[in-house]
Amino acid sequence: MAVEWCHGVTIADEIAFGEGPLETPTTWTDISEFVTSFSSFVGKRGERDQFGPGSATIVLKNADRRFDPTYASSPYYPDVKPMRRYRRTVTVGMTSLVVFTGYVLAWPQQWTTFD
Repeated sequence: MAVEWCHGVTIADEIAFGEGPLETPTTWTDISEFVTSFSSFVGKRGERDQFGPGSATIVLKNADRRFDPTYASSPYYPDVKPMRRYRRTVTVGMTSLVVFTGYVLAWPQQWTTFD
């Protein structure tokens, strides 16, 4: 379920669970409703630096532990593991563009306690 952002722009975040890192993904799972934060960096930091690969950090809502690699009751278990393909697609009207694609390097877990 892609998320409508503003003025008819929709953003879809998808992961290819169950597909190996070298396979062409055939099934993408839409995780847009779970994305709370997305930040990326592509380019170089200084005038003399070389261009390196881009990177992204995605924060997901995980209250039901669906993105916990150790949780056997997850709908994505046992496929929550590193090297899963990820892509972010932006659609405006009838035009779609993949603005970021890469691999999940890790599934770190973090909890907030409320006192």
